[in-house]
Parts: sequence; structure tokens; C-alpha cells
Amino acid sequence: MTSAPEHGPSMHMRYPPIDGFWTWDIRRDRVYGDANLSDYFGLTLDEFSHGASLERCMQSIDTDDRPRVRLAIRKAIERKSGFREVYRVRSEKMGLRKILAVGQCYVDGVGEAALYPGWFVDLTKDGTGEEQSLREISNYVGQA
Repeated sequence: MTSAPEHGPSMHMRYPPIDGFWTWDIRRDRVYGDANLSDYFGLTLDEFSHGASLERCMQSIDTDDRPRVRLAIRKAIERKSGFREVYRVRSEKMGLRKILAVGQCYVDGVGEAALYPGWFVDLTKDGTGEEQSLREISNYVGQA
């Protein structure tokens, strides 16, 4: 699997605090995630261990944000590019949370979109967190 080459110096950098991870197997439409993703999206850890459908994950996204997130995902897959969106998710355990989600499309040997790993940061508590996280992520997204 490969991604588009990133420009800029190669150096060790400090990553922003990351609250959870996922990997989306695009062809099989299975999203695998960690316990934090489970908590934020209101799915069981078992669902994420065996792979939940993207649509099942989308149900946890606030209805006002869902169309924008769907469009951003579709464009990222079509362009085989990165994804970066701020949106709200709701779960019984975490309540309503504002997150920044970042992902990168990886292609297979024939150039088809295959895997989409990513991570998220909870921006709910700190109003300045979004601005700061977006600045940091612009430097780190290629390495994530």
C-alpha cells in the first residue's frame, strides 16, 4: 500500500494528543477501531474488533454534520487523498463530543483505494483546541 508522497523535511516531530484510532478496509466496508473509538461512537468493542460498516459508524455523527462528513469521505476516496474534518459525535457513554478526525487513503498495487487508517482528537473541552490542533496537524498529517 502506498500514499501520495509528502513534501518537506523528514524529521522526528511531536504528535498532537490522539484520542483514538481506526482503520477502514474500503473494499470490505469494515471499520476497525480501538476502545476509545468504541466509546465515542457508541459501538461495542466487539463490533470494532470484527469490523463495523461505515454506515453504522455514520449513525453516531450528529445529523447536522453527517452530509458534510459523507461528502468529505467520498471526495477523499475519489481523490485517494487525506481527510480532515471537525464534527460532532454522540454516544451514551461520552455524550455529545466535538472531534477532529484525520485519515489518509492508501492504495493497492493497481492504484485503487484500499485502506483508510486514521485517528481523532477530542476538541470538546478546549475552545482553542481546534485551532491549535489544526495548525499542528497540517505539519503531521503525512506522518499519521
